[in-house]
Amino acid sequence: MWSEASRLDRRGSKCPIRRPASAATWRCCPPFLKVLIIGPAESEAAPAIDSLIVQQAYQAQWHPDREPSLPFGVGWNGYVHLASGPMTISSFPLVPSYGGLMKVTQGLTRKIDGPLAMAADTMRLFGSEMYFIEAHAVDKGAVLTSPGAPYALYVTRGQASCFAKVDLPGPALATRAGLEHRSGTTQYEEIERLALARLDKLDLRRGPGDFLPLTAISETLQLPPDGVSEAIRTSAGKDALAALARCSERSCSGEESRAVIDRYRTRSDAPVDTPLFELLLLQMSAHRCAD
Repeated sequence: MWSEASRLDRRGSKCPIRRPASAATWRCCPPFLKVLIIGPAESEAAPAIDSLIVQQAYQAQWHPDREPSLPFGVGWNGYVHLASGPMTISSFPLVPSYGGLMKVTQGLTRKIDGPLAMAADTMRLFGSEMYFIEAHAVDKGAVLTSPGAPYALYVTRGQASCFAKVDLPGPALATRAGLEHRSGTTQYEEIERLALARLDKLDLRRGPGDFLPLTAISETLQLPPDGVSEAIRTSAGKDALAALARCSERSCSGEESRAVIDRYRTRSDAPVDTPLFELLLLQMSAHRCAD
């Protein structure tokens, strides 16, 4: 016995799918499913459907009267922006999510591996919380923003990452051209330029083995010392920080201090709620931010 269905590719052409009723896998066609809702357009019990929530950018209707950018919410699957291209930050492939960044793996489908939480630390570190996270890739990193936050975060991409805060005139909306706020638009490239200049100053303060204490990070990046120290809140993070301090006292090599972070990172590879800023601060203590 056979059942039939059809899917649409991005050009709208149909591709028939046939499978045995008992089969567990599909054959043929890319994973774009067309769903039809059968029923009257309106009735006494329910109003007519005037708009739909879309999940793919090509389904969206553009607004010719404003800067072309994706409609708010396009590509989000629940609390995760699965349609976003993953960016390698702190060695993890990550996409934006609500309250943080989400680790993902790519197989036949993209799967969620666990969050790197941000929201709990953004108030202590920056004075304003970030919840609905948006990300824009630039040359060497990514610009992270949230519609209610009057600042942007720049995070370098790679196996070890650093971050820097860049203040804005007020809460900003992420568009293709840049961050739109009450004073105009700040381009993403300008955010990267300012952030990299601060991270260069941070690298100049490193001691033997490239070690950098948390106090130097808070002073150089103008972050509250209490917020920085409280961001290291897991037992694994505190153990790693203590190991780095001991390593610095005996003037160990950069390879030894980076090995401490590598061991911590393997403990952060499980699908649990890992604090993003704990991971970033520990990596910044042992790794240079500039290439």
